[in-house]
Amino acid sequence: MRDGRRRGDGEAKRKEEDEEVTWVKRRSQQRNRIKSMGRVRVRKRRRKWRRRRMRNEMELKKVKGGELAENNKATKGEEMEAKDEEIDSRQRRGRERGGG
Repeated sequence: MRDGRRRGDGEAKRKEEDEEVTWVKRRSQQRNRIKSMGRVRVRKRRRKWRRRRMRNEMELKKVKGGELAENNKATKGEEMEAKDEEIDSRQRRGRERGGG
């Protein structure tokens, strides 16, 4: 039927019906394609947000650690305290996670 040859009236009529179905199908397929594109974009956007959030959290953790004291050129005693605190916090974090 799709090759375009006519084999009597019934055949031709059936071909027209076929055509009708195909454009409806085509329309729905196109809609689905557009939807999936949107989903892909959304996923990409969310991935980007998540990555940014992770990076920000890492930066904050870095600042909270001993590096802030080093940046401000603190005195030797303060620097040592900051280092000690950092080590303590690391050990505490390890215990929270269930590490030995």
